[in-house]
Amino acid sequence: MKKPISWWGIVLIIFCCIHKVQAETASVSSSPNFIKQELILDIILNQSQQDILGQFLQENNQLLISRETLEQLKIRLPNRTDSTSTPYVLLEDIPSLNYEYDSLNQRIYLNVDVEALNSIARYQAYTAIEPAKIDPNQDKPGTLLNYDFYGQYSADASTLSGANEYRVFGLGEEGIFSLSAHYNYNRSGKESNFNSQVLDVFWQKDFPEDMFSLKIGDDQSRQLNWSRSTRISGLSLAKNFSLQPYRITTPLASFKGQVALPSTVDLFINGLKQTTQQVVPGQFEIETLPVLSGTGEAQLILTDINGQQRVISFSLYGTNELLQQGLDDWSLNLGYTRLDYGQRSFQYDRDLVTNGTYRYGLTHDLTIESHMEFAPELALLGGGVIQKLGNRAGMLNAAYSYSQYQNTEGYIYQLGYNWSSRYLNFFYNTLRQSGEFYDIARIHGVAFPERSDQVFLGFNNALGQFGASYVHQEYPSSVPGQYLTFNWSYSFAHNIFLNLSANHDLNQQDTRYFLSLNIPLEKRRTANLSLQQEQNQEKWSFNANQSIPRDTGGWGWQVQADAGQDLRNLQAQIGKLHNYGEWSMGIQDFNSGQSSSTFITGTVNGSVLMMKNSLLPMRRTYDSFALISTSAVPDVPVKLENRYVGKTNKKGILVVDALNPYQHNRISIDPLELPVDYHIETTKLNAVPRYGSGVYVEFPIYRVKTVQMTLKDKQGHFIEPGSNVWVSDDMNSETQQPLTIVAHEGIVYLESPTVSKLYIQQKNSVCHVELPDLSQKSGLIDLGELLCQ
Repeated sequence: MKKPISWWGIVLIIFCCIHKVQAETASVSSSPNFIKQELILDIILNQSQQDILGQFLQENNQLLISRETLEQLKIRLPNRTDSTSTPYVLLEDIPSLNYEYDSLNQRIYLNVDVEALNSIARYQAYTAIEPAKIDPNQDKPGTLLNYDFYGQYSADASTLSGANEYRVFGLGEEGIFSLSAHYNYNRSGKESNFNSQVLDVFWQKDFPEDMFSLKIGDDQSRQLNWSRSTRISGLSLAKNFSLQPYRITTPLASFKGQVALPSTVDLFINGLKQTTQQVVPGQFEIETLPVLSGTGEAQLILTDINGQQRVISFSLYGTNELLQQGLDDWSLNLGYTRLDYGQRSFQYDRDLVTNGTYRYGLTHDLTIESHMEFAPELALLGGGVIQKLGNRAGMLNAAYSYSQYQNTEGYIYQLGYNWSSRYLNFFYNTLRQSGEFYDIARIHGVAFPERSDQVFLGFNNALGQFGASYVHQEYPSSVPGQYLTFNWSYSFAHNIFLNLSANHDLNQQDTRYFLSLNIPLEKRRTANLSLQQEQNQEKWSFNANQSIPRDTGGWGWQVQADAGQDLRNLQAQIGKLHNYGEWSMGIQDFNSGQSSSTFITGTVNGSVLMMKNSLLPMRRTYDSFALISTSAVPDVPVKLENRYVGKTNKKGILVVDALNPYQHNRISIDPLELPVDYHIETTKLNAVPRYGSGVYVEFPIYRVKTVQMTLKDKQGHFIEPGSNVWVSDDMNSETQQPLTIVAHEGIVYLESPTVSKLYIQQKNSVCHVELPDLSQKSGLIDLGELLCQ
């Protein structure tokens, strides 16, 4: 028989159970794996919605944030917590941070001091334009002959001179070929002579994607501020930024700041608004195009989401002399020096020479330069720098070059500085030669200056624009030249312009003055009155002219009269620019002392183009151009970049010159002058020509016949609306589709029908309609009522 448990026993058992549970609870609380909950939350950082989901960990009413999320938010950790041993960081351990957790919406609001954000948000205040692509359908081959002739006739002498360029273009990736020459014929009394010279012959191929050009033949080497150019025939390799004209090569203007809240930033440069950007909390940087030259002021106006504003001011100095950081520019010529250019054809030195230059943007404020020239017994090496001195102090440039030729050696050094603003401009440049400095040009007789100094100071105020300059030049075995120049100009109302200049030769103690008054008139007309004084003689001149509009062409004229001591000169000229060239004629009566002469002059220039199996006259062009076709439709107005440039001829052709190579050239036609029965697929096309080449731009235009008829059945009822209209009775074929459908009251509209019979499919029957002969009709044709049988 069991004994009953006493109350004390029951109490003891309960006490032991409670003690065991408490011990287990305490053990769990002290465990590192106690109640951890991973959270994926939306993040609002400094009142700005983030586009990421953050990883958090909740433990004992505390929140921890993952290091990966901190890196995504660009939140800087203090050194004492910057350890990668744990994947999470307690939010309370991050200084300058407070948060609010919205468990209902699974969102967390973080507020961090700007200094704790180590990211810089960058914004572009300009639109980067992709390089223009050549359309192979527009890139067509052809040949071009430019010509330019000038003639002068008098009773005892006459002159006829001319120049031309023959060019083969549109060879696709194979480049262009060019040959240029000039001619001259002179007659004086019974004597006459004729001479001609070939100027340049070369083949050039461009690589737009790499901004690289290859030229074989005659070329002129590049030069720096402290080196000289040389005509070299052979192989030329060069970086060519003009192949990507939308590429920005100079350093961008950069403006930095920081905001604690989402804000709007307005950028002003010299009082003109440049851009508006929406920025997120933290540090930011706005990059914009260089829009000024010289000193300027910029302002950032920051407005946060609460409407509070503050202004940050910057000093600027803009220049186009620098390259962007990391960008380089170079050229290399290898060949033979061209001799007697313009005097004899195909004259070259027998020694092989090399000429090269290199420029590199080391920083946004510093560009380095180098130059080399090599020939038999000649070695030349030089280097230079271009440095921007802060944001207000201007530009400094310096260079040093060393040469060794035969048994002589020498060097030059150059130092320059310039500073400009809206009101004051200063320029200084000096070059000194020591020893016997030689380059390729000096080997062939072109002396290098032993000393060259240039100083200019100019300023603007309410009294006009003032400028003064000093020039000092010294060449071997010659008298140094020293000149002082002063200039003043003032603009009156209605664009009337007054200019006064004086030039003083310090060696000869001779001063020359020039005073002119320019008065613009209506319709491209200008009048000018001037007074010139030199060597104690004065000359008065009056000139009036009407300029020729270069886009549309037209008439132009000029008259001029000169009078002075023992001098009288009268001349008049008239000219016209057409789509196929330009001509002018003039007459001049000149009297000086006891001699007098009358001259008759004339000029004509233009081009002959062979392209798309057509021989076309056009204006003289050294640029790219476009052959516009309007599908044989004549008198269609054509515009280039919204500028009217002419109408197509009787064959629907117009040649438009002055296109920009490797750029988008917007060409459009005006359809308003066309009859209503013409169909135009597009009125705007984009043309991207190569250098010195033409493109073929065709606007598909064709005349349409709009036919209208009313269909009735045998009972005289209108054919049901929605019935299909077919061109054959095979209506179940998968390859055919209905031509159109019948409208209300049996009306059917057709555009340029090509069949003579139509089949109408109604709900329960099929009937057909015979169409009359429409070959001699055009425009809108109303056939009236037709019976569908």
